[in-house]
Amino acid sequence: MTNKFTVYSYRIVVDNSSAPCIMDNLLSLCICKSIIRRTAKIGDLIFIINGSSFGKDKEKLLAVFQVNDVIDMKQYYLKYNNRIDCIYDANLKQIENNFHGTKEINNDLNGKNVLLSTNYIFLGNKSIIINDDCKDLIPRGRSHQSKKNDGKKDLYLKYFDRLINQYGIGKHGEHYHIKNKCSKNKCSKNKCSKNKCSKNKCSKNKCSKKCK
Repeated sequence: MTNKFTVYSYRIVVDNSSAPCIMDNLLSLCICKSIIRRTAKIGDLIFIINGSSFGKDKEKLLAVFQVNDVIDMKQYYLKYNNRIDCIYDANLKQIENNFHGTKEINNDLNGKNVLLSTNYIFLGNKSIIINDDCKDLIPRGRSHQSKKNDGKKDLYLKYFDRLINQYGIGKHGEHYHIKNKCSKNKCSKNKCSKNKCSKNKCSKNKCSKKCK
């Protein structure tokens, strides 16, 4: 990897399978974090860190991924409309879903792009304490950081490589904020916004007020 990559890091408030979304061995970031989605490029690294809402697990590493592809939201619908985070159609109209309402439309669409990765580690409820030499990755507030990471991005790349070697690519834990019953039914596949799950406990996992 050249030295022209960017390292982003942000605190996540709700981990309910929408952002990031992992299905069919593909991680996507389609909603929330509009600035990151609008500016990230192929090859960039994104560290996702538990926010204060995770209690004893706050400031642990939830996931990290390297961006493999960047497509716009229209392309995402045309190619991946079976994914549960695909909540905007080809005309960028919001589709009925369990994650975001009308108040989040502007923030979602301002992101313009969807980030895709097959080179990711998702730890979820098996999140880990970040190495001492990498704790500067943790943002002070809810917003993301990238410029602050520039001075140590080679260190952070090595950290990512070590985690890949230790855990292997893929999903290693479950999402924190999904009810067990929901995760065992059709909602865990790809039709949450279209089936009965939209009327059951899954609808309580909304992140609409906490996802910016």
